[in-house]
Amino acid sequence: MPDNFGLLGRERYQRPDILSRICEEGLKGSLPNPLESGKGKHVVGNADFTERIRKLIGKDNESEREQPDFRGLNKRFEPERWIEHFLMLTGKGKNEICARGKHSPERAMLMEMLYRFCRITQPEIGKLTGGIDYSAVSQARKRLRSTLEADRELRTKFDKIIADLDKI
Repeated sequence: MPDNFGLLGRERYQRPDILSRICEEGLKGSLPNPLESGKGKHVVGNADFTERIRKLIGKDNESEREQPDFRGLNKRFEPERWIEHFLMLTGKGKNEICARGKHSPERAMLMEMLYRFCRITQPEIGKLTGGIDYSAVSQARKRLRSTLEADRELRTKFDKIIADLDKI
């Protein structure tokens, strides 16, 4: 069956039959797995298609909470790499920022940035930032958002770090 996935573009009345045949062929193992041939995570398709989808639902989408499947689309950095760059920009060491029991603004900023830009879960963030529970990560992020609204200096620092990391 040539170009199986392109066949769906034919006349609407033919689609159920074509889709059924594609599924049958796939179950027999005679078709390539589309998840292996896709060029992007969470979206199956070639590079042009996945890029169009990223732009469509990417940075402009404010409601990622309602669409958890799309959270992985903007993943740009591996968490360890992000942490390295963050520490370099702040001039502090990981032990200094991530020490257990430490409630520094830098630690909360790191947690928030890991959540936003690395798209990892709060339990994963907790492990990376001192072995803390996900609820402590959630509380730290909540306190930070509240503080950022009230403290212009901290907001400026936070925005500058994001801008600097975005250049990397």
